[in-house]
Amino acid sequence: MAQPSILDAGSKTKLYTSTDSSGNRTFDLDVPANANTVVIQVGLDADATATNIITGLTHTGLTGAVELFDIDTSADNIRAARTGIYDVRSCGAGTLEVTAALVGSATCVAAVVMTDGYTESFSTFVDRVMDRGRVNMHSGNSANNIAVMIGTIDADQSTFAFAGTGVTTLFKTNASGDAFAGFAGSQATSVNNVKTMTYSNEVAGDELAATLILFSSQPNAFGDIDPRGDIISHDIITN
Repeated sequence: MAQPSILDAGSKTKLYTSTDSSGNRTFDLDVPANANTVVIQVGLDADATATNIITGLTHTGLTGAVELFDIDTSADNIRAARTGIYDVRSCGAGTLEVTAALVGSATCVAAVVMTDGYTESFSTFVDRVMDRGRVNMHSGNSANNIAVMIGTIDADQSTFAFAGTGVTTLFKTNASGDAFAGFAGSQATSVNNVKTMTYSNEVAGDELAATLILFSSQPNAFGDIDPRGDIISHDIITN
């Protein structure tokens, strides 16, 4: 086997802006024919409270796309964020329209990563200090996977940086006219089956919400221990 690839960084894997300016926001994702998985994190430039929150994601437009996960990625009084992971292995090229249902209104952007890999595992976290950060991801399948950190940040992108051996910055882009940004980075290098990514921000105290994902080249990396098979539509989780 081999490690999967991130597709079209800067052109398809990138920050997307909404086609709407108020109310619910829709993002038109340009999915290439060789994509198997799309992950989107939608961020709202407002703290997650009763009056500002992303309540859910829906999708349309790309026949055969399956929503695997729709996860609340934020925390109280941290910039609201929500992550969707979509299986597009049977779709071919096209536009995946993802709509975020909002309570409240503020600048809204979407960080998006597309890959020819498949979802092995993921976790989410928030960081309110965001001065020096470090994440470590272990997998017994490290030779066949890559790690991705994708998120939204209440800061000018110029103050945020990935670091570490083997870490690639896929994009870090501000919303137009707003110091609110989306970003993504990847790590293919492992040491003792651990992939490590570090990040820093010049302005301590900004808010970050992020999703960490391991993408595998195998649809079912652990088929010998998981009788359910790979992560497909029957595994849908929402919260």
